[in-house]
Amino acid sequence: MLHAPCPIPDKIVILIYEEKEWGNMTSQTANILVNKLQKLPPEQQQQVADFIEFLEQKYIQHQSNQEQPAQQRVLGLNQGEIWMSEDFNEPLPDEFWMGEE
Repeated sequence: MLHAPCPIPDKIVILIYEEKEWGNMTSQTANILVNKLQKLPPEQQQQVADFIEFLEQKYIQHQSNQEQPAQQRVLGLNQGEIWMSEDFNEPLPDEFWMGEE
């Protein structure tokens, strides 16, 4: 079932036609996207706009995580804060695996 063309949310139109956002997108590709979006009902158009915003945020966060240099570990920072029992490497009793009877 085809819907009558609906006005596309401004956010989508701006994203499609801003060259800085899409880089190598051709005008033909942009026109195909606009035509497909126009066939969707307004609710689905809004879902597309929301998804684009989600991808923008994900991409921005991923990019910023890559730009942060890895922090150097400090040897001995928590020395004496952790302990391990003497029987750590001993096998666990059957009751542990089978449950207590």
